[in-house]
Amino acid sequence: MPAADVQALAEGNHSVTANVTNAVGVAAAEASKAIIYNSTAPLTITLDDTALTAGETTQVTFTFHEAVTWKILTSMILRLKTAPVHRVLSTSDDVE
Repeated sequence: MPAADVQALAEGNHSVTANVTNAVGVAAAEASKAIIYNSTAPLTITLDDTALTAGETTQVTFTFHEAVTWKILTSMILRLKTAPVHRVLSTSDDVE
């Protein structure tokens, strides 16, 4: 599928079909795959102050746009531990 077609794809359910022929012209069986295209990022991170200098702090807000599982949350916390962030101030109790 050309990149322009992918970029023009509407959000929602779609089917992608592949037709393959090898170098000598022998065709393989057609293959299809159902996909869901969703351009909304699953997570938005917002900083109250994006121009910090040494010694300053800011409020960081994580907004999830889909259901959050413990696997996603713990993965995010582990990644934060490797960044220059010293602690997670609070988490929601509404985690699956």
